Amino acid sequence: TTEIYTLSLHDALPIYEDDMRLLEQIASRTSLCIDGVRLFEEKEKELEERRKVEAQVRRLNENLEHIVQERTTELQATSQELEAFCCSVSHDLRAPLRSVDGFSKSLLEDYGEQLDEQARDYISRVRNASHRMDELISALLNLSRITRLEIVRQPIDLSHMAHLTVDDALEGQDRKEYFVNIQPGMMVEADPKLIHVVLDNLVRNA
Repeated sequence: TTEIYTLSLHDALPIYEDDMRLLEQIASRTSLCIDGVRLFEEKEKELEERRKVEAQVRRLNENLEHIVQERTTELQATSQELEAFCCSVSHDLRAPLRSVDGFSKSLLEDYGEQLDEQARDYISRVRNASHRMDELISALLNLSRITRLEIVRQPIDLSHMAHLTVDDALEGQDRKEYFVNIQPGMMVEADPKLIHVVLDNLVRNA
């Protein structure tokens, strides 16, 4: 049973100073409790939002890992196919290239005196082309092997490496026919084997 009392202004009892302080303390603590509840609800909402974001990030990471794994598998398969292709090309093309170069050399050695200068020049061009083709085949094989190398970065004097690459490419040729300008003091951080392949291809193609 709940009893309800009503107190009119005429029946109001006097409020003493101690009672006022007690009421103020109760009101202050009630206000603090209300603020605490509001803060707790806000923090709960923030935590819920954070949990949602973290869950979304985990899903994205799992999806990304799956994509990376798929791409890695595809890249490995492509690399293996490239290596198999290069080995096949090397085996299938080098035999006829050797024949072309060998017969051209024999033709010059055995019948060179009977040929005029233009004919000898044509045969020399055939031999040079066969040598260049052999170099291209070697480059393909090197490329297939490079895909399996681990990249090791280190400081490299690119200018010095470029000079060595040019000297190697022009070995046995008349240097007066070529103009090479290499900027000095170029330093880079790269894999020495891979950067050498880049420079060698650039120089020889030029």
